[in-house]
Amino acid sequence: MIDYYKELEGHQLSQISEDPPIFVLSPNPAQYIMSITIAFIRGQICIFGDYCPGIHGVVSTVNYGVDWFAGSLSPDYLCSKFLRDEWSEEQTFIELKAQLDYEDDPKIRESIIEFIDCYEGTGDGLSQKELYEWYKDTYGTYDDPVGFGYNLRDAGILCAIQRRFSELYPEIKNPPKDPNHPYAEEERRLSAYGRVESFNGGKHLRVRTSAGRVDYWPSTGTFKLLDDSLKEIEESITSVFDYLDTIGKKYGPPPPDENLGEDEDLPWED
Repeated sequence: MIDYYKELEGHQLSQISEDPPIFVLSPNPAQYIMSITIAFIRGQICIFGDYCPGIHGVVSTVNYGVDWFAGSLSPDYLCSKFLRDEWSEEQTFIELKAQLDYEDDPKIRESIIEFIDCYEGTGDGLSQKELYEWYKDTYGTYDDPVGFGYNLRDAGILCAIQRRFSELYPEIKNPPKDPNHPYAEEERRLSAYGRVESFNGGKHLRVRTSAGRVDYWPSTGTFKLLDDSLKEIEESITSVFDYLDTIGKKYGPPPPDENLGEDEDLPWED
């Protein structure tokens, strides 16, 4: 079996967009060879690049995001969200050889061995029709199809990408904080109003308040509420701290952190 993860052991993860979240997994940020782009767009995950499942990549089913993809996922569960079951000759021989481990009937065992010897590695190819006829003659039925599964290459690469992403994403989600970054004082002041997240070395700060998430860029003093509920006061206030004071007076204190799981959205983020 090919170890697809080994190809990604030296890859690093970088985020190239926050909204929508887009990441690049590559051996070098400036290198396209062996790189993978992972984009989270409108509840779906798009994976494409030089080293990806399929030719042009894969797209997940709906309602999956960054925290889900960074979680602990079994290979079968992960593949079920991106890949289709398909019949393959390779998978057929894998399953038939596995049947030899628990098949007690000597005649059936002999038939399986003869069938594998007849078709595997001959270059002639095995058709589903030939498999169907042999299976029915051997077992008397074909109620349990053999050889269906996820494409082994696509499944192997997909699982390797997800594994590497899950290893590296926590550093991006919760990067080590530099207490001496240029905007540490602003970050400290913001923490009085709610939980603060820091991006890009403190150049972009986000505070979770009782009214919503407020984004703040200290270098320019600009700020934005990600919810439109306070549009009426946004134009009249020029300081983020006056803005947060107004939110506190109108909506009360921020929700306690213990009510917010790592992967749980806030009430106003529906």
